[in-house]
Amino acid sequence: MSDPPAPNRLRFPRTGLVVAAIAVLAVMLIASVASISPWVLVAAIAGGAPGWLIASALLNAASHAVGGLVWHRCLRVAGLGAIPLAAAMRAHWVCRGASELMPLQLGEAARVVALRKEPEANGATWRVIGSIGAMKMLDTAVTLPLVALVIIVLVDPAPALMASLAGGMLVIVAATVLLRRGRRLVALLPARGRRIGQELIEGAAALRTTGTLARLWSAQAASTALRIAGLAALLMAYGAPLGAAPTLFAFLAVAGLIPIAPGGAGIREAAVVPMLVGVYGLGLDAALAASLAVQAVALTVALIGAGIAMMTRARVELPLDPAPSPA
Repeated sequence: MSDPPAPNRLRFPRTGLVVAAIAVLAVMLIASVASISPWVLVAAIAGGAPGWLIASALLNAASHAVGGLVWHRCLRVAGLGAIPLAAAMRAHWVCRGASELMPLQLGEAARVVALRKEPEANGATWRVIGSIGAMKMLDTAVTLPLVALVIIVLVDPAPALMASLAGGMLVIVAATVLLRRGRRLVALLPARGRRIGQELIEGAAALRTTGTLARLWSAQAASTALRIAGLAALLMAYGAPLGAAPTLFAFLAVAGLIPIAPGGAGIREAAVVPMLVGVYGLGLDAALAASLAVQAVALTVALIGAGIAMMTRARVELPLDPAPSPA
């Protein structure tokens, strides 16, 4: 008699890893929410001019909306044009809400999970991830020159210029490898890795067509301009100079490179408050209130948008009432 087949010993370790990953994410989410003091954020908003704060929130929402349109276009170029615009925008807003509550850019995972629920995205997860990479590359191509310009103006130009040029070269090299050598590099991978690599490259197809790339870069630049306008309105709410908005945006972008807390809390204050006080002469209390208001406005807009997105998704999933049977 032949021996019975050995039990599958990989099932329990894999299950344990999944449970552990979910537990870690849950702990991080709880810690992130606990680190946000709603009373401090409310107090910060209460100290600003309501009209300017509302304008800041609307401009912030418009910036996110344009960013969602850019991502949907990246999806279309990647061969996922069957995904409806409404579905892409819902996933985009869910991501924005999750990003304000979770550190380490974990909110982007919510974008992928939300879009995977759409039947048009079935089996295209890696291509979706590639489209997100293309969108992030476009954002970097818009943000990096502005950050470099601010650094050159505020810091000693020589080392700042070298650092900005080095950063720009890294982006150019990465884009060149992706666009021209990506397929050759993917061909060196094992079969499974080759399939995933090809899907990622196809997902980032928006970076390969010059005309499409120029239009998407322009749209991403418009999204960034709306965000800077929102920051300008917020600064006006606290009596800060309007011209500080591009500098504030650059400092927030740098603070976002160390996303160890939700919304960049803590890191943002350490970067923004000294800038507003030392460079633009804003009082310490007003600078801290403005910095906290940046988080408060971003959090409010993102959570409202995510809430609306989830409610509309729930309405789509509700079963239709059965048609009445004929008499």
